[in-house]
Amino acid sequence: MASKFFKGGKYVFDMLVPKPKVPKTKSEKKISELRSTLRKERSKSTKKHQDEMNKILKEGAYWRRRLQKARGEKITKSGVSKSKDTK
Repeated sequence: MASKFFKGGKYVFDMLVPKPKVPKTKSEKKISELRSTLRKERSKSTKKHQDEMNKILKEGAYWRRRLQKARGEKITKSGVSKSKDTK
């Protein structure tokens, strides 16, 4: 009876902690390196895009605030006039 429970526990343990697949052949190693390189490049380009978009959004808010000031409206952080501030 103890062996039945042992097999079940081993099955659950193997599901929770899987064995890592280590590339063994030369071609598998090349594919693994290629995948990791592609993953790194994708994350670099995503980070660069996020930085550029944040810069653009900050500039846009700056110019919207300048327009609010020129119109004589209450200046907000986002540069968008709130309906509660309109008269």
